[in-house]
Amino acid sequence: MPTSLVLLIAFVQGVTEFLPVSSSGHLVLVWQGAEMAAVPVDFDDPYSQRTIDVAAHVGTLLAVLLFYRTDMLSLLMGFTRSLRGDWQSASAQKFWLLVLASIPLVLAGALWSVVMDGGLDRQLWVVGAASIIFGLVIWWFDARMPTTLEEEDLTWRRALVFGLFQVLALIPGTSRSGITMAAGRALGFSRQAGTKLALLLSVPAIAAAGSLQIGKLLMITPEQATDGLWQTAVLVTLMCAATAYVTLSLFTRFLPATGFLPYVVYRVLLGMAVLTIAFAF
Repeated sequence: MPTSLVLLIAFVQGVTEFLPVSSSGHLVLVWQGAEMAAVPVDFDDPYSQRTIDVAAHVGTLLAVLLFYRTDMLSLLMGFTRSLRGDWQSASAQKFWLLVLASIPLVLAGALWSVVMDGGLDRQLWVVGAASIIFGLVIWWFDARMPTTLEEEDLTWRRALVFGLFQVLALIPGTSRSGITMAAGRALGFSRQAGTKLALLLSVPAIAAAGSLQIGKLLMITPEQATDGLWQTAVLVTLMCAATAYVTLSLFTRFLPATGFLPYVVYRVLLGMAVLTIAFAF
């Protein structure tokens, strides 16, 4: 796989991972563009593909951990307090509520990987349709639901709602960040509070997905691994981390003013492009 294509994929992944626009939809367009441009890609090298996938997960995980470093430290302190029996602190309660919200996706994701084994990812019409449908879902909740809750109003029932919404992200084209932000607005959280909770939930989600890829990677014999693979993996990690961090900074800064409508319009256009490719080729 050409290094330029790998780095393009890393850049696209880093930019779109935390935006409510579906990174899978964008990667579909990248792969289709590479195919139409006759870029030489070895699809028979699963070891290299898994390695790059793990590197991308590591990069985006580093970005969100660094961006929310104060919150991460607070959650870690809350976890240690809970181990000492202090369950009353806000940080301890928040830590376990985020754990609770992550359980549905972890369980459903493990089952999904066994049953589907990535088959649905190759159905372009699914990616395109999900990009449009769930984009409209985000717009509906953002436009219709009142803002009555802030970050400290998270309860176990609301955490479960976040978790159940997050399961929908297993459908390619949905956008994990987008559907959890929609959950926040559906519950009545402000844009800022709902978005922050959705992004904090990305930490266990990305870690779980990355661990799954590592598990699959360890089951593959790397005889056919591309020369210079590990150097490329390091570049992918750094590019994903840098682009994701910048994207997070800009997105959270301008969200109060822009809302979700620009992203919804973009999702609909993206979905139409993917559907066009799906039925034209």
